Amino acid sequence: MEFTMVRKQPLLVVLLLILLGGTTVGALNYTAGNEDSVTRILGYDVYKIEGSGNYIIYYPLPNGSVKVLKKGKAGSFFPTFVKVPRHEWIKELSTDEKALYAPPTPLILYITKDGKLGVKSITSSRIKLESEKTLNLKGDYQVQAKGSCPRGWIDFGGRYCLNPQWDLYFDSRAKAKTFDEWVSVMGLKIENWATEKVDFDWHLVLSKSTYSYWTVGIDVGPFTVLSVSKGHHFEGWALDVYYKTNGPVPIYSRTWERYLSIRVEYIVAHAKVPAYDKLTKRYVDIGIVQTYPIKIHSTGDYNIKELGEGWRFEKSAGRILQKLRRLPTSGASQERQNGRESGLVILETGRRQYS
Repeated sequence: MEFTMVRKQPLLVVLLLILLGGTTVGALNYTAGNEDSVTRILGYDVYKIEGSGNYIIYYPLPNGSVKVLKKGKAGSFFPTFVKVPRHEWIKELSTDEKALYAPPTPLILYITKDGKLGVKSITSSRIKLESEKTLNLKGDYQVQAKGSCPRGWIDFGGRYCLNPQWDLYFDSRAKAKTFDEWVSVMGLKIENWATEKVDFDWHLVLSKSTYSYWTVGIDVGPFTVLSVSKGHHFEGWALDVYYKTNGPVPIYSRTWERYLSIRVEYIVAHAKVPAYDKLTKRYVDIGIVQTYPIKIHSTGDYNIKELGEGWRFEKSAGRILQKLRRLPTSGASQERQNGRESGLVILETGRRQYS
């Protein structure tokens, strides 16, 4: 009797451990199924990656590098734990400036078993490797299926073959850069006396309820795929601009234009996936470009009245700057050098006024 009990105790312990382990994994999978936000445990993001194929989770850093956080295959039974270095951007963006800022979210690049290549922002623990905006490496045309791939390369039966070590090439060639520029967000242009009078009303509000978005472009050969993916919400100070006419105002020139611009700091991340084009029989790169606004320097509360020949500020709760510039576009290097303070921008024909 005593001998039988000794043999049963280890068996009960093993069964108990299996039960507890299964319960723990089940609880983690349930937690990782969160579709509204990212679950964090002990400083790690917990993801449940659904679908098929391989993926890379990566994160651009302020120093211009792109850090690969995780590589793997989708559809695993166990959840994935990833340490995201958000503190790098929080440290970079935490200043005394009255601005709006949104740290970047991690990105996931995936290639499914049926040849769909896509990129999306990670904003929840449950990640589905599916999207309407993907590059179809298999293609829809018979001309894409002609030819053969180099030995050992991944053949989806379409025009493009992939290097089997594409994830290693991504790791070594991905990079990022931060830009600080005046960017036009609203505009109106009238040419050749198309109208004698104009009447408009613009209202722009950016606040903590505003989200930043990743804009993703995937390009190879004649194929280009553009998509947007939701990022982090902004924090900090708000921008409220009300720009209007009090009734129709006359047009005094052949070309009449107005642009509303704000100073924005944003990331541009570049990545490449090596491929082979069966049609041209050449080795090519699938280029991936991702853009994300991380900081809006222009904040304050402004009411502006359009007069036809110019404008006046009826309300300006912000610092006034006067700058002249002839090009009604964003991205000029002189603007980046001169416009290092927060504010609003109004463009007039042949003249740009910062305020």
